Amino acid sequence: MRLSEIGPALVKWAGIAALPIALANGGWDIYKWRLAGADDWMINLSLEAEVLPYTKDLRLLVVHVRSKNATGNEVEFKPSLTTFTLDASPLLANLPEKSKVDDCKGSSIAHFDLMADVGDGYVFMPGAEFDDTRAVVVRAGQLVCLSADLQRKDGPRQQPDFVPATRVVYIQ
Repeated sequence: MRLSEIGPALVKWAGIAALPIALANGGWDIYKWRLAGADDWMINLSLEAEVLPYTKDLRLLVVHVRSKNATGNEVEFKPSLTTFTLDASPLLANLPEKSKVDDCKGSSIAHFDLMADVGDGYVFMPGAEFDDTRAVVVRAGQLVCLSADLQRKDGPRQQPDFVPATRVVYIQ
């Protein structure tokens, strides 16, 4: 058999063989973007706190707000559509036994806008992590509730979507 005879048959069969591959690729795109929500975002927030000596009655509370993009997609947070805050509030003293403490709802010791110094915003590459650190001087001997909140307006109706993180710290 000559090459000139094999060529047209090879082109014909290669096109037929490529069709299932193209269909599978299109199906994967539909699954990833429409069904699995690859255009969605999911940032994991966690809080870590250190209490350092400052003066006799005061301590320096250092708070690390760690954020991680848990998706395989790039996620962008623009300041015009995003709020990213950290609040420190004292917990109420002398609560009776079995009292429930659901949220940090006391008067605020400190409020930080974590989007204030980021310019054009954050861009999280897949698996990327950020550590925002803030510090505040607080009185020793109290419980402090730390609360971080990342909120972004999404979709055509600009509905807010958010991720919170909370931690209670004893200031020794």
